[in-house]
Formats: sequence, C-alpha cells, structure tokens
Amino acid sequence: MTEPLPDLQEAALDADTLAALVRDLETQTRILDVIVKGGAVQRADTSPTTLSGSVAQLLNGQVRGVQVRYEHAGSEWRDTLMRRDGGVRLVRIQMPW
Repeated sequence: MTEPLPDLQEAALDADTLAALVRDLETQTRILDVIVKGGAVQRADTSPTTLSGSVAQLLNGQVRGVQVRYEHAGSEWRDTLMRRDGGVRLVRIQMPW
C-alpha cells in the first residue's frame, strides 16, 4: 500500500516574521543541513552553510531559495524559503519516519 503524502503548510512571511523564524530555528531545533538554490539553471549548493547566512543571501537576491532540514520535538521537518515580491514564501513539511 502506498503511504499518503505528508501535509504541506504554506505562509507568506514579512521581514520581522522571517527574522523570528530564523531565530527560532537556530535556538529551538537541531539543524541537520541547509541547502541553497542559486539560479534558474544552477544546481543546489550542498556545501556547508549557516541558516542566517543563507537567508541573508536570499534577501539580497544572491540565491533563489533556501531549504533547511531540522529536528524538532522528535520529528524531522523541511522548510523551504523562496523570495517573492514583498517578502518570502515558506513551505513546510513534516517528514515521515
């Protein structure tokens, strides 16, 4: 039998909410990895990077997206941040174990 897909959560974040999210992830979770997506034809960069540094690159337009994989409260999560007009789009998914 096929496992159902996990639910996605989406939100539009302003600068203050994004800063609070980064602060919470850095202090309240165990970050497993951070991956940045460069340009339309550029592959994801998997070299080690910090979440706050990657988000700064996102806000400056140096990268198109940031994905952070982390553990919180016994579950693994993935947050994808994408730059959009007027803010950042967050897509969150809880990974099945």
